[in-house]
Amino acid sequence: MRPLHFNHWHWILTAFFFFLLSGTINTNGPEELAAFLVIAYLLARVAFFPIKKYLFSKAVAFDMGGVVTQGDFYTEVLTEMPGTRDLIERLKVNYKVALLTNNNALGFKPFDAKFGLSRLFDVVIVSGEEGVKKPDEKIFQIALQRLRVKAKNMYFLDDTAANVDAAKKLGIHGIVFKDAKQAEADLKKAGLRF
Repeated sequence: MRPLHFNHWHWILTAFFFFLLSGTINTNGPEELAAFLVIAYLLARVAFFPIKKYLFSKAVAFDMGGVVTQGDFYTEVLTEMPGTRDLIERLKVNYKVALLTNNNALGFKPFDAKFGLSRLFDVVIVSGEEGVKKPDEKIFQIALQRLRVKAKNMYFLDDTAANVDAAKKLGIHGIVFKDAKQAEADLKKAGLRF
C-alpha cells in the first residue's frame, strides 16, 4: 500500500473544508468529530489534484527508457527502474511531474498499461503523437506549455546527455540520470524539496 504524503496545501484545504462544513453539521462527540475531520481531509485530497496544476509553478519531467523503465523496448521486456517511481510520487506532492518520451504512439500503449504511466504523471508527452522528438527543442516547448511553467522552473531528467544539453539550451535545468539516488541528490541540490 502506498503511503500518504502530506504537505501544507493538503492541511490548508482540510482546514478550509472543516471550517466551511462545521457550521452545517452538529457533532455530538469525539467519534463524530473524528469522522467529520476525515471527511474534510478526503474532500481536500480530491480537490487538491485539479488545483495543483494551477498552484504549482515548478515541474519535473522524466524520460522513460533508462530513467522510469529499464530493459528492451523491442521485446517489451521492460521493468521499472529501481527507486524512480518512489521519487516521482514524492515529487508529485509539491510539483507537477511529466513523462517526456521518444516513443511511437502505438508502442507506448502497452507500456502505459503495464506501468500505469498516465496515472503516475500529471502530463504525458509521447514524441510519436507530437511528430517531434528529443533533442528537438520543440518537444521541450510542448512540455513547457502543457505543464504551464517557465523554462527556469522546469527540471528534466534523461539518461542521454544530448537530450539534457538540448533542454539546458532553453533554460531548463537538466540532469543526466544515472540512478534514482543520484537524481534525488541532484534535485535536492537544485533546491527541490521532498
